[in-house]
Amino acid sequence: MKSTTEIIKESEKAEGTVLDILIKNGCSKEDLEKASIMCATMYVCGFEVGKRCVVE
Repeated sequence: MKSTTEIIKESEKAEGTVLDILIKNGCSKEDLEKASIMCATMYVCGFEVGKRCVVE
């Protein structure tokens, strides 16, 4: 199992990858903001569920 810290770092890396892809494809600032909010929402929901399953 991964620790909470490892999951947070992995989530941040994934968000960065998504935003890099969008930037490289010329997405607007508005679209980047929406994608960032969506990534944050998914992270928070996943963290709430997953925190019961990881070791500290």
